[in-house]
Amino acid sequence: MRFKYGGARPKTIVSDADITYLAKFNRPEDLFNHAKVEHASMNMLKELTSRVATTKVLETNNGDVLLVERFDVLGARPTHHFISANSLINLNTVNNSSLVDRYSYGFLSEFILKYSSVPDDASELFHRMVFNVLIGNTDDHTRNHACLYSFKNKDWRLSPAYDVLPISASNQHGMGIGLDGRNGTIENLLSQSERFGLKRFKAEKIIKESVELVSQWSYYFKKHGVGDGDLERLKVVIPIHLL
Repeated sequence: MRFKYGGARPKTIVSDADITYLAKFNRPEDLFNHAKVEHASMNMLKELTSRVATTKVLETNNGDVLLVERFDVLGARPTHHFISANSLINLNTVNNSSLVDRYSYGFLSEFILKYSSVPDDASELFHRMVFNVLIGNTDDHTRNHACLYSFKNKDWRLSPAYDVLPISASNQHGMGIGLDGRNGTIENLLSQSERFGLKRFKAEKIIKESVELVSQWSYYFKKHGVGDGDLERLKVVIPIHLL
């Protein structure tokens, strides 16, 4: 059974014992196998950061299905409050000024530095922003980032990463990257590194490590089952000029 559970893609919730998954389906008009490519992208991101939602691909008679493990529930019991960056930022309209200031990764990072029980979550967010730029995940809007409040620990943390895959080589992202707004360039990634609690040399090191990783994207994707045809099609989706 398929029905929409929020967002643009068909999805539903399934459970296996105490584990609950968000099941995401491919669409006939997709340029490539989104289930396998998102699974590969999430696993590649794990090479840079540890807080990434667990995924697996289920092969069915109706095509591949991506299963994303829910990180806010255990069985049928909620374990965390989930609040999206969209709710935290709380803007009705977005303009060039807000892309530099409030409607941005930098603003979310400043919230994390102030309220997270682990301030290094801000550095984690910087890693994700860099990865999104390099892999071409331009669907990195405010509903695709979140914070969690743990009922057990009574604290706030940046949620594990989710909804990460190549979308477009346009370099125009869903949130502000830096002083040049949505523009996904290396210089713009560096332009507000201090908002993440990072000195420029540390931010440069993170970018260098990320470029080295993402430049091997075809190896990682093939390792996770992405076919040769999809690898070829992805060459026009991933901003290879940045690598």
